[in-house]
Amino acid sequence: MKNKNSLLRRWIFPILTTIIFGGLYYYIAIPPMNIKSYEFWQFWFVIIVAFFALKWVFSHKFGVLLETKNDSNTENIKIKIGDAVVSLGKSTKKIKLLLKIGAVALGIIAVVLVGIWISSSQIFNAKQYHDQLTVENGNFQQDVAEIPFSQIPVVDKETAIKLGNRKLGEVVSL
Repeated sequence: MKNKNSLLRRWIFPILTTIIFGGLYYYIAIPPMNIKSYEFWQFWFVIIVAFFALKWVFSHKFGVLLETKNDSNTENIKIKIGDAVVSLGKSTKKIKLLLKIGAVALGIIAVVLVGIWISSSQIFNAKQYHDQLTVENGNFQQDVAEIPFSQIPVVDKETAIKLGNRKLGEVVSL
C-alpha cells in the first residue's frame, strides 16, 4: 500500500497537476507551437519547472511541530521533517512575528505579480489588439494592375532583391 501511495504522490499527482496547469497556461498565453518561437520555449520551460516543483512538493513530507517550551519570552522549537528531527533552538517571539510578516508580504507580492501577468495577457487585451488595425475594403483587380507575362523580367535572386528594395523605397506609405 505504501508503494502505491508513493507512486501516486511522486508521479501521478505531479503529472496530472502539470497537465491541468499546462492547459490553463496554454489557454491564457496562447504560445505559437513553432520551435523557432521564443514563446514556445518559454512555455515548455515553465511547464518543466512546474512539473519538477510539483514533483518536489508532492514527494516531500513537510515539517511537523513537535515541541515548544516557553522560557520567559523564548521558545525551544523542534520540527520533524520526514524522519529527521531538527531543533531550531531558542527563538524569540519577535523573530517569529517578523517571519510571519515576511511570509505574508511575499505571498501578497506573488499574488500581485501573478495578477499583473494574467491581466496583461493577450486574452484580456484582445479588443485593444483588434482596434490597432484598420480594415479597408477594396477590389483587388482594381487596386493591383495586371502585367502581361511577356513583360515580367527574369533576373537572378540578388538582382530581384535589389529591385524589390528599390521599388519598396518608392512607396511612401511604407
